[in-house]
Amino acid sequence: VTWEEIYAVASKVELVREVRFIDEYRGRQIGDGKKSITFRTWIGSDEGTLTSDKIEAITAQMTKKLSKKFGGGVRGA
Repeated sequence: VTWEEIYAVASKVELVREVRFIDEYRGRQIGDGKKSITFRTWIGSDEGTLTSDKIEAITAQMTKKLSKKFGGGVRGA
């Protein structure tokens, strides 16, 4: 899975304004044939301040879409 593929899915989630690549890690803690990607997202609305519940829901939606598309998940979750 490439960063471009991850970006294409993550950036299409509602209220996600920006997605930036931070780091990629491959190592024995991750497992053979797998990698860990760190990225930062900016979430916002022109309609008003987002609650922490709304931000968590957007993050969960993004995680679900990425997991469904690529079969990955959040490390430590």
